[in-house]
Amino acid sequence: MDIDDYHEQLQRDAHFLCSDQRMDTELMDILVLQLNRIYPQILSDKEAHGFRKLSVPTKVRLAELLKHLHRKGEEACHEFYRGLHIHAEDVYSSLPTRVIQKETSDAKWSNTMAIHQERYVLNDRVISEQITCFGWIVATSERVAS
Repeated sequence: MDIDDYHEQLQRDAHFLCSDQRMDTELMDILVLQLNRIYPQILSDKEAHGFRKLSVPTKVRLAELLKHLHRKGEEACHEFYRGLHIHAEDVYSSLPTRVIQKETSDAKWSNTMAIHQERYVLNDRVISEQITCFGWIVATSERVAS
């Protein structure tokens, strides 16, 4: 999965977001207000008002907001993730797509470290062989010179 494909990530994370207790009314309002104030092309005043109606359960409003953002496209999804990252780091880092990305990057990092360590071992071996070879050359040239 491409790290920049927020549109697809939102589709994968939607169920988690709608079922996570941390996605409460207060966080929902913060995200809606941020999207509305900073990106009115993503969320107009009228749309924001609808997503902030307290008479509708938060989970329903959140599901509708996620559908709306998904319809709006990549930039809208990206801005939602950005707002979530700013206002709810704990929720953001728990997202299934973030967990998978972290595990993947950790595995790549571990593999890279193993490769680098192997190179150091090889380099140490090469240096030892070069020193031994150099010592042999010096010893040989001393015998020839005497």
